[in-house]
Amino acid sequence: MASNNTAAANLDAIVTDFFSTWSTTSTILLLTLLTALIYPLLTAKDSDVHPFLLARQSTPSPIRFPGKSAVYRAMDVPHSYPLKSGLGVKDDNSPKWSPGRKGDVRDILRQAARGPEDPAAGGFDASKAGKLLTVLGREKLVEKGISEVTEEVNAVGWWLKKEGVGRCAVYLSNSVELLVLVFAAAFYDFSVVLIPPGLAKKEVDNLLVQAKADALVTEAGAFNVDGALEASSGVKTVLLVAKGSSGHMHFDEPASDLPAGKQVVMWITVIDLAKAQGKSTRDVLPVDNETIVKPLFTFVSSGNGYEFVEFTSDNLIAGISGLNATIPRDQKIGPTDTLLPTVSLTDPYTLSWVLAGIFTNASIALNSVAGENVDLEATAASISPTILVTAPATIKDFLSKAIKSGLGPGGFGRFVQSNSLAAGIMPAKRSLARSHPLSKVRLVLIGQPVWQKTRLTSEELHELRLMLGARVGYALIAPEVAGAVTQTNLQDYRNKGNVVSVGPPVGSVEIHIVGEEELVGSSTPQGKASHSGRISRWVLSICRSLSKVLRLRVVR
Repeated sequence: MASNNTAAANLDAIVTDFFSTWSTTSTILLLTLLTALIYPLLTAKDSDVHPFLLARQSTPSPIRFPGKSAVYRAMDVPHSYPLKSGLGVKDDNSPKWSPGRKGDVRDILRQAARGPEDPAAGGFDASKAGKLLTVLGREKLVEKGISEVTEEVNAVGWWLKKEGVGRCAVYLSNSVELLVLVFAAAFYDFSVVLIPPGLAKKEVDNLLVQAKADALVTEAGAFNVDGALEASSGVKTVLLVAKGSSGHMHFDEPASDLPAGKQVVMWITVIDLAKAQGKSTRDVLPVDNETIVKPLFTFVSSGNGYEFVEFTSDNLIAGISGLNATIPRDQKIGPTDTLLPTVSLTDPYTLSWVLAGIFTNASIALNSVAGENVDLEATAASISPTILVTAPATIKDFLSKAIKSGLGPGGFGRFVQSNSLAAGIMPAKRSLARSHPLSKVRLVLIGQPVWQKTRLTSEELHELRLMLGARVGYALIAPEVAGAVTQTNLQDYRNKGNVVSVGPPVGSVEIHIVGEEELVGSSTPQGKASHSGRISRWVLSICRSLSKVLRLRVVR
């Protein structure tokens, strides 16, 4: 009994001594400790994607052949199943649960014209259809609805077909007229050849000769028409597009030295003529499964000049389907989005994303200032886009300027957001002021040409996520491939340091490596990459297992 009293007395003495030294500082320390322990439990969230899906992002085929590695595919396209190749277009009379048609380029405009699906009304809501926005300077914005675009598609397509045009070369910067010609060619049975803008006269003349076109569409006053007619004897018709303040000028007045059999016509003249003859309707032409869409041609930079590449409608649709599959279900492109490409639409990756945006009823903002290295903030100044399709050099320039200006989170905010990304959770957008032109950006899609030396490391992509509070897709692109060859998972926020990581194959392609048996048979195969049955001219040194994630060092 005495021992129990002694133990109780000792305990009482310890407790009394503890509380006798208690102070305000002790209270603050206790509250801080409890907060540090309890707050994470109350605010804990699951990561945006399961870690197992990031650990293994592609699947190898169960067998391989001598001199070749296993074939690698996206996780959602098992081997022995067909690659992604369709848009799942649902016609008005199709059953509710049908997968839909594969579709072609014409269905992209049809879907855009009828607007997004309205489950409540059991149909489509044309009032929510996307728009095409033309940026003129830092403040002026010209808006066109899909019905107006369709009217121009029918007018220009009718006129070019009437003139017997079989192949039309397009030398324009990013503009509504360029997209109008892409759709007009699909509906009115001729081909378009896209020529990159901003080239020297001699280079344009050489590309025109290669294009073998019988018509040319270019901007009025920005190109020597006489030189083009001399360089390419096949060009019989030149269609001039007058933009901005030059719209009232007549560049098509007959010249005394115009060669016989040649004509120069203004774009607006063609529109007016079609209206006068009742050929300019705002209704999209009906589905025609009997007519095959003519291929689209484009000149794609290959590092040593330009490669003349042909894309069938099936190629483009497969590329769009593969890109769409890379976007998580809760991040899908929709009517509330504005997509801004800062790269020329002659680039297949950029064109595929723009067509994907039109198909999903997003608005498309087009700026004539587009290229490999543009001022991102100035380009987006009057738009406030939600989706960017851009180039590595543009992002490098943006990051360099942003770091110097102190843009983005700092101190404790940066620590919290970095930890959130490390946990696989995209933090809330708090980095940019609401007045900043990039404050609404939620997706950044970057195309990395195989041949290009300017590349973005995983560290730089991590910095970009912190700056913009946006998800980033970094894709490996090749001239012969519509869409992308590979693209990083948009929900993969891991910072892998100073390595270039371009992700797994997209769902529309499969990849294998060919080369020496001892190299391609190892866990880190090396050799030439073959995609979609075509062997690339670029050697890919793969630094990590393809079944996890592609880390490529590209050499000539």
